[in-house]
Amino acid sequence: LDYVYDNNFTLLGYRYFKSQKNNFRVQQNKSLGLLRNERDIDFLVNFEEDLPELFEKLSKQKKILHIFKINRDSSVHRRVPVDAPAIQDLDNDGNIQGFHLIIGLFTSVTYSRSVTDIPYLRLKVDKVIKKADFPEGGHDDKALKHILEKYPRDELFQTDHKKLSKIALSILSLQERQRIALFMRTDIFTKSVACMIYIPRDRFETRMRRKFEKILESELNGKTTAYYTTLDDSVFARIILIIESNKKSISAADEKRLEKLLRREGRAWDEALAEVIHIKYGADADHYIENYGQAFPTAYRETYLPEKGIKDIEVIDSFEEDDTINVSFYRDKFCKEKEVRLKLYIKDNPITLSDVLPTLKN
Repeated sequence: LDYVYDNNFTLLGYRYFKSQKNNFRVQQNKSLGLLRNERDIDFLVNFEEDLPELFEKLSKQKKILHIFKINRDSSVHRRVPVDAPAIQDLDNDGNIQGFHLIIGLFTSVTYSRSVTDIPYLRLKVDKVIKKADFPEGGHDDKALKHILEKYPRDELFQTDHKKLSKIALSILSLQERQRIALFMRTDIFTKSVACMIYIPRDRFETRMRRKFEKILESELNGKTTAYYTTLDDSVFARIILIIESNKKSISAADEKRLEKLLRREGRAWDEALAEVIHIKYGADADHYIENYGQAFPTAYRETYLPEKGIKDIEVIDSFEEDDTINVSFYRDKFCKEKEVRLKLYIKDNPITLSDVLPTLKN
């Protein structure tokens, strides 16, 4: 709180919720700024009824300070969601008397300075490092500290140290085996889900981000309100999708299942083809992967799914020794009425379009 007071937080409003018979009610003479009693509480319009229930849940946690985001952009300084620290008010015996709710914005220096210079984050990060128990100054110790330093600052504020420890160690393991990974956090204050996705940088593209967005919106029955993409010196691209969801919570099983969906959608074309070949040919798959795994050019990959590739492999593989050409006329779902498509499989020298057209016109 001293850090907040020392010009590191732009104060926009304050309200006190007093504990009364297992419920929390607004104390009329303790409100300031945008949260003062005589104002219409635009910032809390979606949460006013839920706040007493939320504070009841928080009061059972052994944690004095909670930091949230409100799904309402600030009208001053930066157009970003408002920060909302909530502080438990305890008597001398440790009994909860109420909650102080503050709204405002952490100033920009909070996002640029080291986590070790911000007391709340320093304490949280120290717990994660202590729990990991890596040898001081060793490779894993340095890598973990780097991950925590580069961790999205808002997520660092809002993720408890136990979940942060689990995520940070998972990110550390990604360095050895690069793959798509998903980490999710349910915000009980805004009823949104923060989906943090790590993608090997050489695979990342905007189309992939849009695909992932659609999958998560569908699975979480929600809508993306914001997204943030980070591309730095890491071998991973990082996307954060903030999704307003109708799901009250996300289980570990949900997270794993959704991660599998994203990995499947984000597979490299070669990987997807290899998977289809394994299903089709079983024990003989290695032979086909060796022959055809890298055989399809970029233009083909952009046009056809790997499942189409396996059908073409079957045709090519069926060539007899004396065969030189195979012709396939076909229609697919993209064909217009009275439209037909032609595919040529040629064993030796390619045939140019100018050679084919006179025959087709005849």
